[in-house]
Amino acid sequence: MGTTLTTREVWRTWFARVTVGEFLGFLAPALPGALTSSALVLVLAGTAEGANAVAWATGLAVFAAITGSALTRLLDRS
Repeated sequence: MGTTLTTREVWRTWFARVTVGEFLGFLAPALPGALTSSALVLVLAGTAEGANAVAWATGLAVFAAITGSALTRLLDRS
């Protein structure tokens, strides 16, 4: 009962999900900023945007540290 995925399928699935997640993550602080002219809301939106970028970078670093060279070997097989 195993599922075999090709590298291309994994990357397509990952890319689609990350793209949607990033879009929604950037939309969350942008929408309040676009709907109001309050300086406080714009500052809060910018703070949320920065937190999103830091979270993405941290997640990427942790993923690279956990997978190590396994990811490199996976990509070299394609």
